[in-house]
Amino acid sequence: MGILRWFVGLVVLLLVALGLLYYTAGKAAGPKIEISTKAIVGQQAPLTVVASSPETDALTIRIEQSGQTIPVFTLPPDSAVERKEGGVTLTRTIG
Repeated sequence: MGILRWFVGLVVLLLVALGLLYYTAGKAAGPKIEISTKAIVGQQAPLTVVASSPETDALTIRIEQSGQTIPVFTLPPDSAVERKEGGVTLTRTIG
């Protein structure tokens, strides 16, 4: 009977710990993404993206239109890009 009581106590303790971790993770700040471009993209249009998060380690930007995906930019996790307080800023011409 002592082993069963010990096991149930351990399970309850683990469930409380997992609940606290889940709650804490839900309160963490998410990434902030700002996109600025013209409303209509023709032959060429400027695109500026500012992506900031507490730990930006990788970034992939794609444009999708009518089921067709166009890759714009990929920042691999091991890149040597300078990350400022405002995040990673990307300015490209798309079209």
